Amino acid sequence: MIRKRLRRMLSKCIDDLVPDISQPPVFPEYIHRNTKIIDALESSKRAKEIFAKRNLPACELCPLRMEETLGEAAKNYGIDEEEWIIELNFAIFCRLQEMFKVS
Repeated sequence: MIRKRLRRMLSKCIDDLVPDISQPPVFPEYIHRNTKIIDALESSKRAKEIFAKRNLPACELCPLRMEETLGEAAKNYGIDEEEWIIELNFAIFCRLQEMFKVS
């Protein structure tokens, strides 16, 4: 459900920004519950800020970041998983929007 909503939102934005491209750009994988913490942290500039907002600023240094998924972390730390994943994906979306900004 999250993936479908983000895909629709991203597609509409790209269509509005870059309607005349002949080949669509390759987009990064969406963040989902099975995404490793290390991958989520590297997904956008705002990811660290999003983790810190949920009182997880030390994830960047923790050895579990290589193995633990967002779903596991959400369960272990009582975080609203859906909201967290949407916010991380929105950060990727904003980065892509900046990349394709038409001036």
